[in-house]
Amino acid sequence: LCFLFILVTCCSALLMACTRRASVPGPIDKVAATDTPTGDQSDSAVPPDPAVATATPPLPDEVGGLELVGYLGSGPIRALSIQGDLAYIGLGRMLEIVRLADPARQERVGYVVLPGDVLDVAVREAVSGRAYAYVAVWRGGLYVVDVTDPAQPLVVGTHYESTHVTAVAFSGVHLYVSAGALRVMDLGDPASPTEVGVYQPADPMGNAGKVVAVTDGYAYVLYGGGSSKAGSLRIVDVSEPTMPVEVGVYRAGALVHDGAIVGPYAYLLVGLGRPYLVIVDISDPSQPVAVGPVDTKAWLGERLAARGSTLYLTSPGPPDVLGCLQILDASDPAYPVAVGRFEGVPLPVGEIVVRDEQAFLAAGDKLVAVDVSKLSAPAVWGSYNPRGLPGMVLGAAVDGDYVYIAAGRYGLLTVDASDPANPRLIGGLDTAGHAWDVALWAGYAYVADEFSGLRVIDVHDPARPVEVGHDDVPGRSKFFAD
Repeated sequence: LCFLFILVTCCSALLMACTRRASVPGPIDKVAATDTPTGDQSDSAVPPDPAVATATPPLPDEVGGLELVGYLGSGPIRALSIQGDLAYIGLGRMLEIVRLADPARQERVGYVVLPGDVLDVAVREAVSGRAYAYVAVWRGGLYVVDVTDPAQPLVVGTHYESTHVTAVAFSGVHLYVSAGALRVMDLGDPASPTEVGVYQPADPMGNAGKVVAVTDGYAYVLYGGGSSKAGSLRIVDVSEPTMPVEVGVYRAGALVHDGAIVGPYAYLLVGLGRPYLVIVDISDPSQPVAVGPVDTKAWLGERLAARGSTLYLTSPGPPDVLGCLQILDASDPAYPVAVGRFEGVPLPVGEIVVRDEQAFLAAGDKLVAVDVSKLSAPAVWGSYNPRGLPGMVLGAAVDGDYVYIAAGRYGLLTVDASDPANPRLIGGLDTAGHAWDVALWAGYAYVADEFSGLRVIDVHDPARPVEVGHDDVPGRSKFFAD
């Protein structure tokens, strides 16, 4: 009986394994079996056909003569710096320069594409009359970009290429960079800064996340920490830039997400998931101490900015789809009071910059200008939407000045590339499934739409594609990928 039971169990397991393998959609047409969209791959690699391997010429070591002339990307804005009437924003891998002369009609002036996501940017005009942007690129290092002509930004230098660079800040003739440690760089030659000092705490518990401010000879650095309870604010004496020394630390007991320094107070957002406001008295840098709010979970937020005792705090809304901008009076740090509120802020918010009577929010993939001249009634002044590409580019086809993109769950997108330096998203159609590839013929786009089969789309009007038919393989569902 035992032998019979084991035999039946083994046969059942074998049958189930075969059934699972048979149910996985197989590769079609020219999609290789080892690279199917379903991710179903054999444990043992299939050796290449010797004839095919011999007939395929090797690629050259370098492919020359190629130059990037235009780029259309998307993603949340994580970095924002404003100098004069220009905003420098980090949109995915782009450093984009936007003119703010009329906040209601913001327009892109120029951009440069970098090798990783832009996390922070600081802009400074040199004595020579040239202007430079210092850009923290995640997993890409520190990039120095000449922005003297904002329409033609040019990379002129790189540093710390193998390090995660997360933040940059200025003070006088020195640049402070969060790159594994807090690094102090001399800007004697603004196009080629040189490192003159390094600060690394004895118990780092993770890299420095953000240089909140450098003021009055002190640098204030946020550490996210290596665990959910290790976040801290470090106060570093940088009066002698070549020998930065830690003089005080506030241990938050949780992750520290954002902060601002004004006068004798540090305003921090602390906590995992839904950060809350903590106000720290830093009048004695060696003994920072939390002084409010009394209700420690009263004010939740993603990002904050401060001017005097007025705080600008972006908070998640009830549905966690749109958030709000809350304006607080923190004259009494123990009992901040709400004085204004604006609903409908796109999430996530990457940065807040307040100047004059305007608050600029890097909200989702938009730059939103809010009129805060009347604190009790903030209102949107204008916004800049770069209209980047949503989703992933899984396939593309070109017809004249138009590029048609298979964009996964966003379906088919149409890009006008008549000006190659400034491609524009002009239309699209959300297909029934996920668009994996697209081919063109005689005014029609044929989209491989995953489990929704082949979709036939009329693109005679590129801005208004219309589906006119579809086809699928009879029987069980097939994965259309190419």
